[in-house]
Amino acid sequence: MISPITLKEIERVRERFPEAAYQELPSTAILVTLPNVPLADGWSLAETTIWFVIPVGYPGPCPDCFWVEGKLRLAGGAIPQAAQMQTIPETPIEALWFSWHVTDAQKQWNPARDKLATYVSIILDRLGKVV
Repeated sequence: MISPITLKEIERVRERFPEAAYQELPSTAILVTLPNVPLADGWSLAETTIWFVIPVGYPGPCPDCFWVEGKLRLAGGAIPQAAQMQTIPETPIEALWFSWHVTDAQKQWNPARDKLATYVSIILDRLGKVV
């Protein structure tokens, strides 16, 4: 069962991304899907779908890593830094996984301050850096 706090945070994400969807996974982690996210110039696509997992025990542990459509590349055709194809855990979805983390999560992630919208901003910041 998804906690009311997590549901409220998902609704906050939906304020920015109205098409956002979520599904509870067998472990009770939650997969969040953000479709049609616009990308900066320098990517091979104008928009992509983003997936990230809300871990079991959230908001204590923060989300970690994210995925985008498998066909996303840099405009020149290269795979982005710190990315590779990988199946999203507990799903059949094969996508481009970004090994992108909250730096020193135990010190930088504060469950009283940081929310899912914070993590979405971290993802968007990474996708704004076309490398």
